[in-house]
Amino acid sequence: MRISLPTALLLVSAALMSASAFAGSRLGDGCDLSVLGVQNETEFMHFDNAVREAVTAKDAAALAKLAQFPLRLGKASVNSAAALQSRLADAWPALQNAVNAKQPGELFCNGEGVMYGDGEIWANPGSGLAAPFRITSMNLPQQHAATQAVASGGKVQLACGTDHFQIVVDEQANDTSRYRSWNKPHTAPDAPAIELVGKANFEGTGQCAHRVWDFRNGNANYILSEPGCSDGSTPANAKAQLEVLIGGKSQLQSWCY
Repeated sequence: MRISLPTALLLVSAALMSASAFAGSRLGDGCDLSVLGVQNETEFMHFDNAVREAVTAKDAAALAKLAQFPLRLGKASVNSAAALQSRLADAWPALQNAVNAKQPGELFCNGEGVMYGDGEIWANPGSGLAAPFRITSMNLPQQHAATQAVASGGKVQLACGTDHFQIVVDEQANDTSRYRSWNKPHTAPDAPAIELVGKANFEGTGQCAHRVWDFRNGNANYILSEPGCSDGSTPANAKAQLEVLIGGKSQLQSWCY
């Protein structure tokens, strides 16, 4: 039986549509995307490729574009791409290990999402019908700095990071505080680059009361100020602002997250 050309084209088109409709949702033994309500793995494969490219290139902007905000970051969260990018400076080795350790067919997933590494990155379908995958949760190594610092110091009063420094302030005897700063990517338990002792004072009243620490090193003062009541200029999730004064003149101001 001969089949006309139009009929043949229709049959081919139908076959392609059928194949697309029934494209597999199973990445491998550890992950069937159907547990997340996804029946076609195509969108995830595009997302996975983008994640691997961004992490390999250490491209913070590209990785932030793949995130869904607010993004859970350990026990906290960030609300913008800029806030996430500020946290990634010393996280690349851990992220690269997590992402490159397994190919897509070796990844694990459950109802919480698709997991890279030991949970450094979790991904889920974005909101809305047929939305692409997005990073919905991350666990970065600097989030453990406070825990590590407890083992080698007193009660942690502040643990945060700027673009270049990881900072921990812990409680000492006689109402004093100890300031320790590491040049990224170093952090506790490595020896700090700077270690100083100073005191915390409170500024503001009521709900606006906040701590201000002052640590002196020769003619330099390292001042850490909690946000207190903001006029709207304080970045989201900022824990403090670091200011370095030399001879009484401001030489550095940086938000610490």
